Amino acid sequence: MAGDNGSALRISVLGEVSAARDGQPLDLGGRRQRSVLALLVLARGDAVAADRLVHDLWGEEAPPTATGALQAFVSHLRRHLEPGRTARSRGTVIVSVGPGYALRVPDDAVDAWRFEADLQRAAAHDPVDAAAILTDALDLWRGPALAEYADQRWAQAEVGRLSELREVAREQLLAARLACGQSAVLVPEIERLVGEQPLREERWRLLVLALYRANRQADALAALRRARELLADELGVDPGPALRELEAEVLAQSPTLAPPTPARLPTARVAPIEALPGQPAAPGLPTASGPPAATGLVVSGLGASGPLVASVPRAASAAPLVAPTDGGDALVDRGPEMAELRACVADAQAGQGRLVLVEGPAGIGKSRLLAEARRLAAADGVRVLTARGSQLEKEYGFGAVRQLFEPAVADPVLAGHVMTGAAASAAPVFDVAAGAGPSRSDNTLAALHGLYWLAANLSAREPLLLAVDDVQWCDSGSLRFLAYLVRRVEGLPIIVVATLRTGEEHADAPLLAELAHDPATVAVRPGPLSAAGVADLVRARLGADADQSFVAACFRTTSGNPLLLRQLLRALQAESVRPDSSHAHVVTAIGSRAVSSLILMRLGRMPQAATAVARAIAVVGGGATVLAVAALAGLDEERTAAVVATLAKAEVLRDEYPLGFVHPLVADAVYRDLPPGQRQLQHERAAKILHAGHAPAERVAAHLLQVPQRGDAWVVAVLRAAAATAAD
Repeated sequence: MAGDNGSALRISVLGEVSAARDGQPLDLGGRRQRSVLALLVLARGDAVAADRLVHDLWGEEAPPTATGALQAFVSHLRRHLEPGRTARSRGTVIVSVGPGYALRVPDDAVDAWRFEADLQRAAAHDPVDAAAILTDALDLWRGPALAEYADQRWAQAEVGRLSELREVAREQLLAARLACGQSAVLVPEIERLVGEQPLREERWRLLVLALYRANRQADALAALRRARELLADELGVDPGPALRELEAEVLAQSPTLAPPTPARLPTARVAPIEALPGQPAAPGLPTASGPPAATGLVVSGLGASGPLVASVPRAASAAPLVAPTDGGDALVDRGPEMAELRACVADAQAGQGRLVLVEGPAGIGKSRLLAEARRLAAADGVRVLTARGSQLEKEYGFGAVRQLFEPAVADPVLAGHVMTGAAASAAPVFDVAAGAGPSRSDNTLAALHGLYWLAANLSAREPLLLAVDDVQWCDSGSLRFLAYLVRRVEGLPIIVVATLRTGEEHADAPLLAELAHDPATVAVRPGPLSAAGVADLVRARLGADADQSFVAACFRTTSGNPLLLRQLLRALQAESVRPDSSHAHVVTAIGSRAVSSLILMRLGRMPQAATAVARAIAVVGGGATVLAVAALAGLDEERTAAVVATLAKAEVLRDEYPLGFVHPLVADAVYRDLPPGQRQLQHERAAKILHAGHAPAERVAAHLLQVPQRGDAWVVAVLRAAAATAAD
C-alpha cells in the first residue's frame, strides 16, 4: 500500500497512460518513460525484473546504456509520483524489489483495477444498483486501453483482455437496465452495439428481448432472422443455444419473457452506451447524441413458420441495420459474375428460365452475390421470393419451399389465383403446423407437380426469381422440388439463384449433384479479391489515406478471401489501428487470430479424418507426401488421398503437390491447435516415418530438435549427419 503518499494518486491506463494527484495532471515524461509505469501497472503489484523491462522497452536491440536509462526513467517517475519523497529515501509508489521494481498503490488508485472490481461487484447487486455501478465503471474509460501502446507486443494481451471486459460490461449494463423495466428506450442503444460487433450473440439476445418487451413481436422475430443470416454469412454456423431458446420462447409467447416488476425504480444516472473515442458508430444506427437516421425499413411477418420480409426504400439502402457484408457498401472485383447474373435475369424475363448456382468455399462472397441478384431482379420488376437452408431445419419436410412460397400463399387474393388447377395438389405442403415433423407428402409426385404449377402460375403474372441461400442445407423435399423445377423451367420466366458451399460433405450430395449438372444450370464461381479490390475495401473501411504498405499487409494476410478480410478489418477498426506503414506489422498479428478461428471452425465441420490429415501436413511441413501424411495420421493411403482432395476443395490445402496449405497463416493455425505435448509426439513420429523413408538427414533432424532427448543410436546418427551437412 502506498500510505499517505499514494492515497490521492490516480493512475490511468484506460485511454492514454497518465497520472494525477488531487485532480492535477502529473508530468510523466516521454513515451518510453511512461511505458515503464504501464508495464508496472500490468504486473498488478508483482515485481518486474529490470532485464524484462529493458527487453520490453527496447526489444532485441537494447543499447549498452539501457539499464542506466531505465534507472533514470524510474527516478524521474518517482520524483513526480511521490513529490514529498527525499532524494535518498525509499520509494513507496515504485519500490525496488530485488533486481527489479513493483508498483504499490491501493486498488482504487488505478482506473483499470477499479473498473474490474466494479464489474465483479455489480454481479452481487440488484439490477438498479448494478446499473449504477456499471455506469460509473464505464465512465472510467477515456479511449482504448493503453491507447498509445496498442502496437507493442507487451501490451497486446492486456489490451485485448480489458477491451473484452469493457464489452461485457456494456452488455451487462443493458441487461440490468432491461431488468429495471426499460425496454423501448433501450432498443436504439442495443441496435448501436449490435452494429459495432454483430457477431456477439448476447447483443442480439438483448435486442430481441427489448423489442419483444416493447410490444414489437414482429420486429423481434425479424431481428432473430437477421442474426441467423449474419452468423451463417460470416461464420457458417447457426445461432447458439441462448438465441435458439429465446426464439422458441418468442414464438410461443412465453410468460417468462414478460418484463419484471422492479422492487424500486432507478434513481442513479444511467448514461447511454457510447463507442470509445476514435471508434465510429455503425452507419444508419442510433448514437448516444441523437436519434437514429431514418432508414425507411418496413418489416412484416407471417407467423411462426413463415418468413419475415424486410423492404428498404432505395434512398435508405446505404444505411443498413448491421455492418455491410463485404467490409463496405461497394461490391468489388465481381464484374464478370455480375454480368452473368444480369444476363440470366434478362433471359428469364424473356422466358428462358434457368438455375444459377453460385459455388465456392465459406467466405468467398456467395451470399453477397445472391443479394445483388435479388436487388437487380427487384429493380426490373421481377417478383423475388427468398429462402435459406439451415442445418436446424433440415429435418422438416419442404421447409425451404414454405419459406419461398408462403408470402404468396398467405395472401388470400393472390392464393385464389395461383393455387388453382394442378397447383392445388401442393396445398398439403403449406398445411403443416408449426413444430410438426416432416410432411407425409415429402416424397409424393403430386406435391412436386403442384409446386411446379404454383411457380408457373406466379410467373404467369410477372417474372419470378427464387433465391435460395445455403442450398446444401435445405431439406431433401425442397431439393427434390428444385431439381424437378429446373428440368421443366425452359420456356418459363423463372430464374432460380442458389448458393452452394463447396469443400464439405453434404448429406444430399446426389441431389445437389443433379442440380449442379443439369443442362439448364449456369455455374458462377467467385474467386478471391485482387490486390486492387482489397485496397478499395481497406480504404472504404479504414480511411482513404490508408498507406500502401498497410494495404499490402492486409492482402498478404487474407490472400483476398472476402470473409477473412471482413474479419480483419472489423478487428483493426475495433482496436483503433491506424492504417499507416508503422502499423503494417500489426495486421499479421490480428489477422492470424481471425484466420485461426475461421480455419478451425471449418475443420470442425468436416469429418474427424480431415483434422487428422491437416495436422499431419502441418507437422511434416514442406515436401509432405501422401505416404508420409497417411502414416502420421493413421489412415490408409486411399482414405488420405480422398481427404486431401476434400481439404483442397475447401481451400485449406493447395490443389497441387507437394502437399501444403493455401497460406502460411492457415498452416500456423492448424499447427498451433495441437497441444504442445501432442505436438512433440507428432514430431517424433514424423522423424521416424521420414527416416524410414530415407528422407535427407537435415529434414529428419528438424523434427528431432522439437522432441525430448532420447539418446537412441539412430537419433545420434541423424543429428551428426545433419550437422556435417550444415558444416559443408
